[in-house]
Amino acid sequence: MAQATRYPAPPPPPKAPPIKRVTLDLSAEEAEALYIITRHIGGDPVKSRRGLIDNIREALKAVGVKPESQGRHPFEKDGTSGYITSRSNITFLDDDQVGKDDNRYDNP
Repeated sequence: MAQATRYPAPPPPPKAPPIKRVTLDLSAEEAEALYIITRHIGGDPVKSRRGLIDNIREALKAVGVKPESQGRHPFEKDGTSGYITSRSNITFLDDDQVGKDDNRYDNP
């Protein structure tokens, strides 16, 4: 006849403490890439997280990060050279609008 032994479930892992500060160690190229991304963030700088992104960009500028190709990104493919310009943005909703059933910002 089969036998079964019941063991108690292990206790859940302890919760990690909340993150208070994060320090990134970036190469110069990574910092420039992050700076370029911050230039394509939209939203209200007071009511949304856009203000946080502005703070990141200002911190990067304060340590000397400022890419030469602001908005113009050189490319070469199949012997053709040029620049990619982008008007695509990431736009943060105001904090009081987050989670509301509004899909006007969805891209199908």
